Amino acid sequence: MNKREADTILLACKKHGISLTIRKEGVVYYVTFISRIEIMSFEGAKLITNGLVILADTITQNKITSRKPTIKIFPHTISQTTYIRTIKPPNRKLYAGIGIGKNLNQFGLSPSLMYISKKENAYSISYDILNKDIYFTMFWKIKLK
Repeated sequence: MNKREADTILLACKKHGISLTIRKEGVVYYVTFISRIEIMSFEGAKLITNGLVILADTITQNKITSRKPTIKIFPHTISQTTYIRTIKPPNRKLYAGIGIGKNLNQFGLSPSLMYISKKENAYSISYDILNKDIYFTMFWKIKLK
């Protein structure tokens, strides 16, 4: 191949985005093409570029004299994160408190104890010191969505 033919190939390759190298040995020009193809799918992996194929051809007198393929495969990295939220099992609880109240005729003061079971039911007992009354109260948990 002469200089004019090599320049024609060079212009055509630049137009189509093909990389090449031209080297001269004596009066003969050698053209080496490098074509890069990105592989978008290996074994069903979609939308991920995980490989590169480089095909290097050496052409002498319009014939391929050597071909050197280079394949680079990039391994996939799969990260899987599992979050486990542990729910604390309910346990028994005991609370102490004091209650103050008044109606039209009298005033009341009562210390109280409240027990919360594992099923989250609550039971309360109170004793009114001033009026000598005793109260027992039960509560059930209501789940609202």
